[in-house]
Amino acid sequence: MNDEVNKPEIAPWLIAIYAGPLLLTLLIFFFNDFLIANLLALLIAIVMVVHLIFIFKTRYHLIGNLLYFRSLYGSKTINLKEVKRIDRVKYKEMVPLIRYFGSSMYAGYHWHPEHKKVFMCIVNTKDLILIDTKERQYLISPSNPEEFIKKINKRKKN
Repeated sequence: MNDEVNKPEIAPWLIAIYAGPLLLTLLIFFFNDFLIANLLALLIAIVMVVHLIFIFKTRYHLIGNLLYFRSLYGSKTINLKEVKRIDRVKYKEMVPLIRYFGSSMYAGYHWHPEHKKVFMCIVNTKDLILIDTKERQYLISPSNPEEFIKKINKRKKN
């Protein structure tokens, strides 16, 4: 079985969520004479840049019987033999997500009334896949989600 890497399509709105504040803080940094404001602006800019780097580096790796991905909030490895269900979901179905402390729009733990605790690592809202394992649920956004589901199901059987 060959190892495969899926590079998801990044939604422009997600880039804007992080790039907008980044540009604003850089403007504050360069056109402000107050040391505290400059330090705060620099800190915010660093946080935004780190988020953008991780967003652009998001990949979903199929390695043998494992699905691996890494986000700013840690890496996750899913044993495909433990996957109970894998489904395409619409963003509207997942809207009631409530972020746990420290999560972002991009990744982290979220709470959903029906699905309970979900680890999310998404870079768009149109290619969502919900993976239900014995221990937890994951929400990811690979490119060509139907094809990705077929690849996972094929690897689960082997």
